Amino acid sequence: MAKIINGLEKIIGKEKKERLVNNEGYKWLADGVSVNLFSLSFMANEMTLGGMNFYESLSTRVTAFFGNMVVGRPYVAIRKGIMKSLKIKKETTRLARWPAEIAAFAIGQTPAYIGVLAVGNMLPKIIQGLANEDLDTILGAYQDINWAQVRNATTSLTLLSPLVGPSQGWTSEFIRDQTGLETAYEKKSQAESISPQY
Repeated sequence: MAKIINGLEKIIGKEKKERLVNNEGYKWLADGVSVNLFSLSFMANEMTLGGMNFYESLSTRVTAFFGNMVVGRPYVAIRKGIMKSLKIKKETTRLARWPAEIAAFAIGQTPAYIGVLAVGNMLPKIIQGLANEDLDTILGAYQDINWAQVRNATTSLTLLSPLVGPSQGWTSEFIRDQTGLETAYEKKSQAESISPQY
């Protein structure tokens, strides 16, 4: 399968590609994109179990875009730390990786999701206040937070984390691989990577 980074190397050259891959901003961008890409699937949770309508969920996804660009890198760092501490390699069975993926999702995503849902509820009032230059409307936007929706969506997502966590992990691995970044899995030791000679 062709990788995005290989096509980019043909355009900008190997040296510039190496500099790009080692750039911290590039890593933040790639990790933010992976979390944003996967978070589109959360709309199904928000509109069914969360009780939101399409526009409320869309407002949450718009808010989540900016939040995900911020939390993407820390989520990947948490996930990488969990995988390395448990010595999970790419070759480790999915069953063995499963609890680690759930833990990474619960620690790295659930708290941020609560914040995104709350701000998503406030966003229409904030936009209205900005359009009307009405500071009172902006400051009062917190009153529009529907805590029942936030609770329901967060609880259901947490309950779905055995399915969602591994899927988000796969998305992160795919985007990092496509963009030439190191994956979360521990690398094979040198002894393991050298095939025995007979």
